[in-house]
Amino acid sequence: MRNGPTKWQRIFLYLFALSLPVSISGAETAVLLSATLLLLEAMSGLTRSPLFPLPLFVPLFVFLLGHVVSSFAGPDARQSLWSIDWIFITMPVTLGAMRVIGNDRRPVLIFLTVGTIVALYAIAQSFWGIDLVRPAGEKAIIPYYGAEGRYLPIGTFCHHLTYAHLYQFVFLFILTFAVRHLKDRRHLVVTVPASIVVGLSLLFSYSRGVWVSITVGALLIVVLSWGKRWGVVALAGIAVAAMVISRDGSLGDRLESITSEQANAERLTIYRIHWDAIRDHPVYGIGPGRYQQVMPPYYDRYEHTEDMPIVHAHNDFLQVWLNAGLIGLFGFIWLNVAFLRRVWVHVRSRSFRTPFGGTILVASFAGVVAFLISGLTQYNLGDSEVALGYWFVMGLALWEMDGWRRRRDLTEEPF
Repeated sequence: MRNGPTKWQRIFLYLFALSLPVSISGAETAVLLSATLLLLEAMSGLTRSPLFPLPLFVPLFVFLLGHVVSSFAGPDARQSLWSIDWIFITMPVTLGAMRVIGNDRRPVLIFLTVGTIVALYAIAQSFWGIDLVRPAGEKAIIPYYGAEGRYLPIGTFCHHLTYAHLYQFVFLFILTFAVRHLKDRRHLVVTVPASIVVGLSLLFSYSRGVWVSITVGALLIVVLSWGKRWGVVALAGIAVAAMVISRDGSLGDRLESITSEQANAERLTIYRIHWDAIRDHPVYGIGPGRYQQVMPPYYDRYEHTEDMPIVHAHNDFLQVWLNAGLIGLFGFIWLNVAFLRRVWVHVRSRSFRTPFGGTILVASFAGVVAFLISGLTQYNLGDSEVALGYWFVMGLALWEMDGWRRRRDLTEEPF
């Protein structure tokens, strides 16, 4: 690979890792620049392109195909085609960029370092309600209705749920570094405090779905790193932590609301609304970009508060089914199952080159599982900031399992 493209791909990937925890526009720009460079490289010969071969290409293609088919099945194919979210290219772009620059751990470390710094800022937001990003009159920080004097942290984004769903990746990655390298005191000095900082910021986000998802993710990290017996110990520790949290008035109420039918009545109504729409459009769905035109009559069938937002299904699988029909839903499920199965095999067989690579695979497995779990109660796949993190994590893991012109460096790295 020529030095020029390698240098620029490294710059673009570093820019992406730096922007992902703080700026959607910066991250998207970096992806587009990297993709452009990869396409220029592909013009010299497809078989020599960093994008060829592409692991999981078939399920990813089926996922995209579902959106295209559903677009043509609707009344305005052009509008629907333009509404297809292009963020999914982050996965192949990340893989291609890593193939170009080689064995470089810095994108991950940049992402986690910046994420930890922003998490400190988010904790400050939760107590003092500061928002340094936006001018007066445009502040996005809001008080949490159940906690007097406490605010919902948003980091540098516009919504606390966007922050929480993206930063579950930051938390699980840092936690994996801490769990898998407990004997390395030099790194524990960094990873343990960072895990606490990011974890507290997620706790103060009051995002119940993320609380559940990072709990499952943390258990998976312990089991994959230390074994099932330690998983039982971790489960006991989580139970004790839940008991402590429940003693806090607002946090305890929020925790109890996870299993409360009354507290989740609106969300359950939303699921019924969207299931009705799916029953009317079971094969092709309603198509991308047609939500606001199709869904209001379905909302009118049920009693609900006037301020219930007509935005999405609050569930990745229901929304993908609506947007891309059965073909797209099948592709989405296939893609995730194939990815998780591949990572599981590599982790269980310990088929990775360095401890750092093994840590990335364990963290990616836990991160994608957490994303899917939190996606049961929120359409995080449609939140571009969060989706960028999801596709980025998958791309990193695919590179760690990749055999494309890899540098066979068997020397163990510090992590």
